[in-house]
Amino acid sequence: MNKPDLITRIAKENHCTKIEAKRALGFVTNTIGHALAQGEEVSISGFGSFHIIECAAKKYRHPATGEMGEMPACSKVKFTPSSKISDAIK
Repeated sequence: MNKPDLITRIAKENHCTKIEAKRALGFVTNTIGHALAQGEEVSISGFGSFHIIECAAKKYRHPATGEMGEMPACSKVKFTPSSKISDAIK
């Protein structure tokens, strides 16, 4: 499923227009993004939680040239599904 499919399904299930569904989805994704950017964890009961993890800097070897390099430390978003979602996909 991609974003247009999700918008269509939201509109159909909630008896609203695709424009309204797109705005609602945009609001949810923007709100999650802003909360994560501020260092907050986002937990949605029955769905899962989003949080930031810190990745340490690490060395790597370029496979084509063999040269060594270093990847800088970074932050990544991690999603942990709820037990309800985990059970549904088993």
